Amino acid sequence: MTDSIAGITKKRKVEVSEVQRSYIISELSKAVSQRDGKASFVKKLAGFLDALDANEIMNFTRLLSNDYRKNAVYSYITKADFEWYEVEAPVDKVYLTQTNDKESAILASLSSPWNLKSLMEKIQKGETAGLEDFLDKGIVIKEPAIAIYEKENEKEEPRIKLIDGIHRTPPALAKNKSEILNLYLGIKLSSLTPEEIKVIENAGN
Repeated sequence: MTDSIAGITKKRKVEVSEVQRSYIISELSKAVSQRDGKASFVKKLAGFLDALDANEIMNFTRLLSNDYRKNAVYSYITKADFEWYEVEAPVDKVYLTQTNDKESAILASLSSPWNLKSLMEKIQKGETAGLEDFLDKGIVIKEPAIAIYEKENEKEEPRIKLIDGIHRTPPALAKNKSEILNLYLGIKLSSLTPEEIKVIENAGN
């Protein structure tokens, strides 16, 4: 079933601790390569996380996001006014958020600025100067990307914006030749119309 919200197909509502757990696994998976026994590491890590309670998962997420990666993931996935879902979203409805200055300048100048599909089309044409971090590095991370659905100001329509998995998502989609992205989506209820909120509240029913 396709929703009116950015064309997403809702799969299920999730607890924020599941999103945090996924973030931890995806971040620490990058620390080892396939030849270093990555599959075994990820399996053991998942088992370790299963033994933690929600507060411990949240603290682990804060450590990785704030102190190690220094990104905004923790601040978003602890906001009280977000509901979290696992969804499938059309690639052309997904937008990237700021990375470094060089990449951000390129993303802002795309035919559809900051749009994931527009970026993929540029890479497929071989126009990859300055976009090296978006190319396939042979690292396979099975955890879904993480995104939010909100508007930056009252004059804008809300958008699906990636906040984690920004660099690994384009090469994975290109490799799979997919137009659909599986992700965890945090939806800010104040960004929605009353009709859209009804759709969200009926998720999983």
